[in-house]
Amino acid sequence: MSSREPLEQALDEARAKFINNNPASQKSHAEACLYMPGGNTRTVLHTSPFPLTFASGESCYLTTVDGHEYVDFLGEYTAGIYGHNHPVIRQAIEKALDNGWNYGGHNKIEQVLAKAVCTRFPSIEMVRFVNSGTEASVISKPC
Repeated sequence: MSSREPLEQALDEARAKFINNNPASQKSHAEACLYMPGGNTRTVLHTSPFPLTFASGESCYLTTVDGHEYVDFLGEYTAGIYGHNHPVIRQAIEKALDNGWNYGGHNKIEQVLAKAVCTRFPSIEMVRFVNSGTEASVISKPC
């Protein structure tokens, strides 16, 4: 018996337990693979044999489609430090939803955000909000 065999056996058992405990995530991943390469939009999120699929989040917890709850130590890589479903953030979103949020034209909120960015970071004189790198590379003249 090689020294690797116990480790390989333990990994096989852990993999089998993961698969057995997460059938809904496995099904979700299989369905996602029909429409997205690798079954996801960001390859960094893929794990073998398949990634967990999350159904909801509350505070610092995530719940999978299989009903398992996990502490979210990742925080969505960025702005998730406030947790999931934070009441103050939720209230701001609901206020925005009440007034509409995508007008296809100018609105007062974009200049409030632009001013906040320029004020917080004095080296930034002006900002342009864009949807893509292509759009960001277009130079426009200030007013």
